[in-house]
Amino acid sequence: MQKNTITPQSTLEEAYSNQEQISNWSLNSKKAYKKNIKDVTNHLISVGLQPTLDNVTYEYCQVWKNAQVEKVKPSTLRQQKSTLSSLFRHLNHAKIIEGNPFLTVKITDYTEQQYLSKELDLIELYQVYKAAHELQAQGINVLAPTLLDIFTGFRSTNLISLQAQSIDKEAGGIRIILSNLNHGEVERKKGEKTTNSKNRESFIPLPPRVLAYFVEYTKDMNPEDPLLYGLRGKAFANKQMNYIVHKICKHLGWITDVTPSEVEDGNKGTVSGKHTMKHKTSKYFTPHGLRYSVATMFHEMGVSDNAIRLLLLHSKKASQGALERYLRRDTKEVKELRMAQTILETVLQTALDLEDQLGIQMNLQAMYENLPAAFQAQMNNIYSVHTFKQQMIRFTMAEVEQKLSQPMMIPDQQVLFQEFNPHTTQSNQFVPNTYIQPSNQLVPTQNQMNFQSNAPVPMQMNFYGNQQDMTGIPPAQIAPELLVQAKR
Repeated sequence: MQKNTITPQSTLEEAYSNQEQISNWSLNSKKAYKKNIKDVTNHLISVGLQPTLDNVTYEYCQVWKNAQVEKVKPSTLRQQKSTLSSLFRHLNHAKIIEGNPFLTVKITDYTEQQYLSKELDLIELYQVYKAAHELQAQGINVLAPTLLDIFTGFRSTNLISLQAQSIDKEAGGIRIILSNLNHGEVERKKGEKTTNSKNRESFIPLPPRVLAYFVEYTKDMNPEDPLLYGLRGKAFANKQMNYIVHKICKHLGWITDVTPSEVEDGNKGTVSGKHTMKHKTSKYFTPHGLRYSVATMFHEMGVSDNAIRLLLLHSKKASQGALERYLRRDTKEVKELRMAQTILETVLQTALDLEDQLGIQMNLQAMYENLPAAFQAQMNNIYSVHTFKQQMIRFTMAEVEQKLSQPMMIPDQQVLFQEFNPHTTQSNQFVPNTYIQPSNQLVPTQNQMNFQSNAPVPMQMNFYGNQQDMTGIPPAQIAPELLVQAKR
């Protein structure tokens, strides 16, 4: 193997060529990725910049996004962003550059006519996570299906098929039976006996806290009882997830009641009365949006394509023929998914605990930029999540202290605290895509946390045994009001 000669002064095309040599991509994928790299290269030249890695900054990415929004479809823009984000993640791992400016690009130009749903960023996903807990505490049964969809992205048809016995406590996840028929054929042949048809079982891991929740949730159920129930307490059926997402969106204000005069031309709503109508804001999403979100978030975190295919219940492209059935090929993918789910759950739950218990909001955008580094550390050492959680808390408290220590404002000043900007050049500033390292003064620094696989173990934990929550919260502390007794 030739020595890596890529530097920050290398071109995008040179860097991509180096990445392609060590990647097992299909010809179609390579063709698409090359086109995306070429498009960004041409744009750099068009704005007077050399197409080198060091010229791809946060500021440039915003210019690129704004220019592309006017020219290409959102799906194309997302694909281009994903390609460049993957390239810069590769360069980070190779220690060639620091930072991934494409992680800061937020694509929000979605149209209801063309797309089933938008994907949620980490901040929006946290709002959904929090809303599900709030509604459940009010006695509205939304938490169980919402948690499953956030961390697995299951289709509605998969959710309907789940039973209490689908939860596998020992293996630490959920088992699901999949028909070899495609989605349309399942609907057409529902209830019919098929000749020589085979079903396959798939296993999807669950993060510790969610698993503990479902173990308690199913404690008094019969094995063949439906796992999920709708808003009215009936077993999950078609469209139930749509109603639950609609309830969450309404709770968050992402669906509002407006008069026709308040809705701009071109915006669509559903007439709900003589003088009001339902208006879907730009934040509105459908159940499929959670599927988009978990897949995109895990991809940008660094989870392999095959692991994401496993999560989405897609077949693995690289066929091994009859040998495949004898190999435990899911072992690595399951580990990747479990580690990614654990990181995501820790971020969401820590943010919720800080807000509920202390009234402090976490800088989720800064956390999102650190997810790739946290995932790699977690893959090397499953206990690193404890350190990551401590760092998130310390970083959040450091931000609070930093804001509180600002000079007193003049009387007519409207802004109480200066907004934290993760992209300024101050020496005491947090740097995107670096693992959080608090200093002695609890002020964010630029030092990266270097995790080693032999890092000290803060707490003994067994995924498959006592199900101790990796966030440090034992299952016994799950609020009883969040566990709705399933109606049979």
